[in-house]
Amino acid sequence: GEATRKGTEMQKVWETITDGLYVLNSNWEFTFVNKESERILRHPKEELLGKKAWDLFPNAKNLKLYHEYHRAVAEKVSVHFEEYVPTYDLWASINAYPTSEGLVVYLLDITAQKIASEKLQNEQEKLRAIINNTQDIIWSIDKNMQIIDANKPFWDYIYTMTGKTQQEVTDSDFSKELMKSWESYLQPAFEGKAYRSTIKNETHGHITFSEINFSPIYDKDKNIVGVSCFSRDITEERQHQEMVEHQNRQLKEIA
Repeated sequence: GEATRKGTEMQKVWETITDGLYVLNSNWEFTFVNKESERILRHPKEELLGKKAWDLFPNAKNLKLYHEYHRAVAEKVSVHFEEYVPTYDLWASINAYPTSEGLVVYLLDITAQKIASEKLQNEQEKLRAIINNTQDIIWSIDKNMQIIDANKPFWDYIYTMTGKTQQEVTDSDFSKELMKSWESYLQPAFEGKAYRSTIKNETHGHITFSEINFSPIYDKDKNIVGVSCFSRDITEERQHQEMVEHQNRQLKEIA
């Protein structure tokens, strides 16, 4: 009667859901399967309806979903989790809701997103490895003069200057003059100018020269939120240049 009609209407609504949806009764038998579920489970509904889930998919007993479905039913709680299904090489996002008759399962095939995010993670790791393996010093800084990100050579340099590690170092480890001069170097980039500058450093009586590129960092609304800095040691080039200039001066004097 009325209950059957409402049930049929409900099933029509469930059919229109584009994500996977299926219902298991208290004996773990399939009582409803929509189109997307047929695709994800790789079985037409005729092979699923009335059959016990654990008979059709014995390997599922080794998966998290087996324990999570049982927990949902036993504790009368909804469960939400992601799981990799090796048999199908599939990643699924699963939500299961207990009812008085059994369990309603809502599943989403997230394989493509997982592959994309894994690929992005691998690329980021590769990029980080490249950045950390260079001798160049790379870092980015926000408007409060706080480091956003930096590579290993940067922290090695900070250590040679202060004797402190990334975790230990604070602003007070640098002189006020040094902080002021850095603020003046960064200012044009905070105002939107990308530029290059040569800076002379004296550490423990040892003089070096660095060529530093400063570039503004913009957020999605085109506001400047920081500056990225790329520093290359040009001491040898500078010494070579000075030697050539000195030789040229001597030649001119001789001439």
